[in-house]
Amino acid sequence: MGSTGSAERGIAHTAVSDIVKAAGVAQGTFYLYFKSKDDVVVAVAERIGDVMVAGIERVVAVPDRSAVDKFFALLDQLSDSTSDPDSSELIEIMHREGNRALHDRLAEQLTPRFVSIIERIIDQGLAEGVFAVPDTGAAAWFVLGGLQSAELSGVPLTEMPAPPSGSCWDSSDQAAATSKSWADAFDRA
Repeated sequence: MGSTGSAERGIAHTAVSDIVKAAGVAQGTFYLYFKSKDDVVVAVAERIGDVMVAGIERVVAVPDRSAVDKFFALLDQLSDSTSDPDSSELIEIMHREGNRALHDRLAEQLTPRFVSIIERIIDQGLAEGVFAVPDTGAAAWFVLGGLQSAELSGVPLTEMPAPPSGSCWDSSDQAAATSKSWADAFDRA
């Protein structure tokens, strides 16, 4: 996909004729499945989103995994999606300036699904006593905003600094103390 000239130019500057040429199908065949180029954008965004969410759901569904471990599993899964050659190429194409429509469509599809997953992890953390937040929904949006900021920084998750040894993630007591300070920050906000 990324090797075609149309992918290099971006979705906004790609014609249906470019798409069918790259796919090796007739233009009439394209219109049997899609009404417009925008329909292809939606289909690609949905495919990327479904694969990402299915992978995340699978790793956070492990019943004996703690909430903190599920957050790390979520981060690992997001990192893994960028290391898969097919997914990483689509993600890279999606982030090009001319492909804002694809990015926005994907974000529109993924945001409520990610918030739901994060809320479930936070609820589990509340039940485990390692998180203390007054509003699960607000906390989920806060976490998602942090992940988006990490994405926008351009630094791959795998290259982000790991928590230092002896940090709050080394023990449940320290994790609870840190989550309490986060909760206090939410209360002040």
